Amino acid sequence: MKNILILKPRLDVMFKQGPVPKERGAIEPIRQHWKKFVDELANEHEERGDVVKVLELPNWQFTPDIVEKLKPSRVYIPHKQSHQFPVNKKYDPHYYMQMVFPWLFQIDSQGWGPDSSVHPIKPWSTSDTSLGDLYGKLRDRQIAGESKFDQPRMDGFSGPTTWEHHDYVFFPCQIPHDETIRFHSKVSVAEALQATIDYCKLSSIELIIKGHPVNPGSMEELREIGKGYLWADNVNINSLLAQSSCCVMVNSGVGMEAILHGKPVVIFGDADYISVVHQVPRLDATVDTIDSALGTIPDIGAYRGFINSYFDIMYDTTDPASFRKLN
Repeated sequence: MKNILILKPRLDVMFKQGPVPKERGAIEPIRQHWKKFVDELANEHEERGDVVKVLELPNWQFTPDIVEKLKPSRVYIPHKQSHQFPVNKKYDPHYYMQMVFPWLFQIDSQGWGPDSSVHPIKPWSTSDTSLGDLYGKLRDRQIAGESKFDQPRMDGFSGPTTWEHHDYVFFPCQIPHDETIRFHSKVSVAEALQATIDYCKLSSIELIIKGHPVNPGSMEELREIGKGYLWADNVNINSLLAQSSCCVMVNSGVGMEAILHGKPVVIFGDADYISVVHQVPRLDATVDTIDSALGTIPDIGAYRGFINSYFDIMYDTTDPASFRKLN
């Protein structure tokens, strides 16, 4: 029997430091998955005969001192990595995070994404079909217009270009100060956008940019850099991906969606899917890297294998059986 401590972020307030009203507010749909995750995690440990304590606080109020005071056999820490939230190994720290598919969470002894102990994730063999046609099912979800964040309807685009041709580069912007940029890239979003613009100018290829839907205010610098180019904020990201020649970004989760659309993907930073895409090794290699991506037919077998391996190590809040693999 173990004493399990699950740190659960209060879901009606910001994860970053901010006001904490006494009255509980509504929980956004994307955060409902966090509640489901904690419930399934607690249920799994209780079924094993463990004693489970769920401590709920605004996420920014959790500290290593709390863990030291409660002295659990194992602690689950949300939205953090070991270098941000160092905990004595005797408390068996496990870090958990919501992933690009919002019903999936990663649990790892080091952190999430490129900081996790399982990075880089290698694709399964293309002959392994134990998960069925998972790639196809997820691709159908994208074709239907779904994404992690709310998107406009999947209507045709009526702007200064048409969707009949596939000769543009698509650049989805990320929030410049986001942790996946701070911790997993030496290249900023602004630098990556400028390098992509320079490539498109040199190659005489069209560029379409989409701002991040969650924090439009953070796009000000990027809009200045991308002035004069088409910003398609009113278009479903799946329409933009489906009609593009290539998707270029720092390390956005959109790269996973581009993989499901079978598109070449170029990244400037580190990402979960780095094993199956093109990475720019340094800014002055942008031209060669994007040229290589555009000149290579994506290996859909590798894409399928990666999706299978990725889902195999994650914890699915819609499938309680996926929590049985906890060690």
